[in-house]
Amino acid sequence: MSNYFETKIKAAKEQELTQLDLSNFGDNNDSEKLYIIPKSIFELKQLEKLNLNGNMISEIPAEIKYLQKLKQLSLVGNKLTDLPEAITKLTNLTHLNLKDNELTIFPEAISKLTNLTHLNLWGNQLSSLPESLTKLSNLTQLDLARNKFTKLPETINQLPNLVQINY
Repeated sequence: MSNYFETKIKAAKEQELTQLDLSNFGDNNDSEKLYIIPKSIFELKQLEKLNLNGNMISEIPAEIKYLQKLKQLSLVGNKLTDLPEAITKLTNLTHLNLKDNELTIFPEAISKLTNLTHLNLWGNQLSSLPESLTKLSNLTQLDLARNKFTKLPETINQLPNLVQINY
């Protein structure tokens, strides 16, 4: 991990920041990107917004569950192929942005994220969604474009507050 990321995480811890941006879209040098989520991030118990866009992260560690105050999690443009069960412990999460990853399966347990209002799955490899998606009753925005769906999943009709869908 580069000094840039280490410095930002240390500053966030010292200042008890609620937001941390470790995105890396501006640099095409893969050696300057994060390949794993640094364990020190999970000590930032006050975090409400975490941006890890544009890195090379392929998995989310189970320790993500320690970020109990997290409301927004963005992992756009990484290499995620699945999501851990531990992500369902983030019960305050309202925005989950997983655009441009390599997800092939969306977990059934995601239904535990009942406060979720925005879910972006654009540009993955999904061909189906779990029935449990209907339990996300607060969901207002859903982006499913550029996946492998042959038709819009019927479960979407059961989302009472959905006002915007991109398919």
